Amino acid sequence: MATIVRRPSKNGQTSYRAQVRRKGAPPLSATFTKLSDAKKWVQITEAAILEGRHFTTTEAKRHTLTDLVERYLVEVMPQKRPRTSYTQIRHLYWWRAQLGPHALAAITPVTIAECRNQLAQNHAPATVVRYLSTLRSGDWTPRSSSPTPPASDLTTCATPGSTPYRKPLSQISVFTTCATPSPHTSR
Repeated sequence: MATIVRRPSKNGQTSYRAQVRRKGAPPLSATFTKLSDAKKWVQITEAAILEGRHFTTTEAKRHTLTDLVERYLVEVMPQKRPRTSYTQIRHLYWWRAQLGPHALAAITPVTIAECRNQLAQNHAPATVVRYLSTLRSGDWTPRSSSPTPPASDLTTCATPGSTPYRKPLSQISVFTTCATPSPHTSR
């Protein structure tokens, strides 16, 4: 349910405070100078809440990659085999060192591509693929009742071609999403 309140100020200007309240969601409000802007914001915000898009953005601004990695290490890693978990833990620590303090909403495919390129300077393409796979295939769904935002941008960065000699060059699609090319694409 949306409410728009007209608010006159002391200097004679009028502003409009729009508030959207939905069951199961925190109340959202914003102030606008035009009534048309307030109505448009209400319409967009209500649609986003109904589609479930609004909450992921809000939650993604509250949590960092460090939060996600720590939670994954506590809830998921104990269930994995020691040989698998050792490698994945090393990869997750590297990602935490690179992007840990960033909010999940601030991590974009371009940010991941920059880290991928930095990793590619010292590692083989297959290793880079494994690091990206650890980040991409992490079971980021919560095991407990508290919500964890889905990290959709964590999964959209393409990997460098680790073994291009196995396919004809016409079939290799090395980069599909990221704007920054990998140093290994010229091989």
